[in-house]
Amino acid sequence: MILQVRVGVCRLLTRDSPSEVLKITFNRVDKSIEYDGVDGASLVMYDTEDELQEQLHENPSVITFDFESYEREYDTGAGRVDLRGELTLSNKECLVEVKKTAGIDAISQLSRYLKADNTDTGIIASHNITDNALELLEEYDTITWYEV
Repeated sequence: MILQVRVGVCRLLTRDSPSEVLKITFNRVDKSIEYDGVDGASLVMYDTEDELQEQLHENPSVITFDFESYEREYDTGAGRVDLRGELTLSNKECLVEVKKTAGIDAISQLSRYLKADNTDTGIIASHNITDNALELLEEYDTITWYEV
């Protein structure tokens, strides 16, 4: 990773293939500090929903601290839900639908799975969610969205 700073512009180059550049322009600079820094953090990106689903199954606390994942691609009778597990604090079985971007279709899909499987609690786990899906979630007290 290369960090280049000039007066008014900061460029952060993070990837060669494909080439990606983040450019930040400052309107004013109040203070300038120079130092050598080391960042031990790593950036994890998932290219597909399947990769995200696998990572969430292996690290379920990324969804919420009390979720424990038991199974991937669980057959509910109305289709396969991405993850089946338990919310350990409430001792409730939980179905999780994983999406890169969750929309209204993800909510209705998970709602069908919950009814078919006779499960009370569902989670939509996604990078982001559409505004109309967030509005629709207000009508469901059994489905929660978590950003992952």
